[in-house]
Amino acid sequence: MNKRESDKIISDIKTRWLVGVLSLSVIYTTIRYIVFKGVPVEHFPLYILNKASGISGVFFLAMSYANSKIDLLRLGNEELRKPFSRFAGLMGLSLAGIHAVISTIILNPAYFPIFFDGNVMNLKGEAAIFAGVLGLYLFILPGIAAMPGYKQFSGMIKWQKKQRAGYWGLLAILLHTAIMEFRGWLDVKGWPGYMPPVTLLGAVIAFIPLFLKLKRP
Repeated sequence: MNKRESDKIISDIKTRWLVGVLSLSVIYTTIRYIVFKGVPVEHFPLYILNKASGISGVFFLAMSYANSKIDLLRLGNEELRKPFSRFAGLMGLSLAGIHAVISTIILNPAYFPIFFDGNVMNLKGEAAIFAGVLGLYLFILPGIAAMPGYKQFSGMIKWQKKQRAGYWGLLAILLHTAIMEFRGWLDVKGWPGYMPPVTLLGAVIAFIPLFLKLKRP
């Protein structure tokens, strides 16, 4: 396979995964929150798409660490795996950044009453936001390591440390989602349309690479 063919294949793979994951995320969050939970449709541009960008970001971040360990996700060619992992990590970081910005814009008692006591943020809210910010920071580190030439410039040891920071980032995401809605995970009858909360899906997705890392270091 020459470079041109390889670039064409990886470009097609990236496009299919990006369109597929974003489409499924938007469809799922729309059905769960607008159709079954009754969130007004006018909140689609920020509230719904914020949830879709969050779960999509977690998926791509987790995939960047898990695609070499899950047979179903392997691309069948080692030459394609590394550029795809890099794409998944950077796309996940971008979507997580979008999620963080939108969350900051709509972070108020009307959108997130469980995070506030009156107009003041409570411990649950502050802990959840801190875990989310920490996770974003930890994923910026492997994002830096993915820059062209960084590995040669910094050396293998520093490059590996930044790459491994993503596992701590996944743990921070797990904590972020658990703090937000752990009790809601257990109330299956209360799930709109019996569809699991996005936070639960995000926690499960974030846990998979951590489990695989412990199982097969």
